[in-house]
Amino acid sequence: MSIHGMKPQFKDYQGYQEWRADWRGLYAHVSEDVRKSKLTIKFLQRTGQSSAAQQKEHHFKSISARKLLTVLEEAKIRWQNISNMRKGVLEQRKEYPLEVESKNIDFHFNKKSMEFEFVPMWVVKAKGKTYYVDHMECLTGFTTRENPDHPSTKGSLRVKRGTLSIDAEGNATIR
Repeated sequence: MSIHGMKPQFKDYQGYQEWRADWRGLYAHVSEDVRKSKLTIKFLQRTGQSSAAQQKEHHFKSISARKLLTVLEEAKIRWQNISNMRKGVLEQRKEYPLEVESKNIDFHFNKKSMEFEFVPMWVVKAKGKTYYVDHMECLTGFTTRENPDHPSTKGSLRVKRGTLSIDAEGNATIR
């Protein structure tokens, strides 16, 4: 595995552990190269044989090691975000079943559900609160709502004056 292929893309704890094991092996190799390069440069400087090419090579090896440390931090943040998403979904499931009457009810597809199987497929917003549900059924008319400048949700469907019901299994119905 190369440094360029180390972007964290795991989806669960096992994937995170495997990624960390790969990272450890690569970091051990890169850091050993940096140490050897540094010792070589120091020896050559003492003997008066130092060259700019060797210092430049050492500089690039050091950059690679720092890049690996940055990627490790990205992986830790990714795992923390995955863990928080999972906890959030489980916490919200405890609130179901529920029924909410609202002036506006918006819903849209959840793109994260394509990446993580534990994330519900639909996002419903009513009375300023967001709910994540597995199935949507809209028994009333709706309009589209476009948000081209929004960073993630470009569009949603809006129901005016409706009742949102979510059962214990996470299935939502709008009347």
